[in-house]
Amino acid sequence: MSAEQLVGRIAPRGTWCSLRIVRTTAESFAVRDDVLLPPNCTEDFGAMVTVVDGKEMGLAATSDLSEAGLYQAARVAREWAQASVGRGVLDFSAAPNNVKYRKLCFLYKMKHSCDFYPILKISCRFFFSRIL
Repeated sequence: MSAEQLVGRIAPRGTWCSLRIVRTTAESFAVRDDVLLPPNCTEDFGAMVTVVDGKEMGLAATSDLSEAGLYQAARVAREWAQASVGRGVLDFSAAPNNVKYRKLCFLYKMKHSCDFYPILKISCRFFFSRIL
C-alpha cells in the first residue's frame, strides 16, 4: 500500500489529513563533578497525524504505526480540531491542501561515540580513563 492510499484510508471523511513518520536517534553526553559520564542513547519512532476539519486543525501523535493505530490517531486529531472551533486564530480551510513536500536532512553518522569528541573538544582517552 502506498503512503497516499494509507492516508486516504485513515483520514476522517470530509477532512484534509497528513501523516508524518518520524524516527529520531540521539546520543547525549553529560558531565558531573568534572567527570564525563557514559553516553546516553535514545531512539524515538512514531507518527504525527494532522487533520484540518473546516477552519480548525488538530494534531495527534502515536507510536502505534499499524493502520488501526494511525486510524485512531486521525480520529483523535479530528476531535482536537472540533474542540477548537471558535477558539482558533487562523482559518486553516484557506490553506492549500495539495502541497508537495521535499525534505532535506542533515545527518552526522558516527561509528562510535568517540567520533563526536573532536566536535566537543574532549579527549577520547580522557573519557575512557574516567569511566573505567
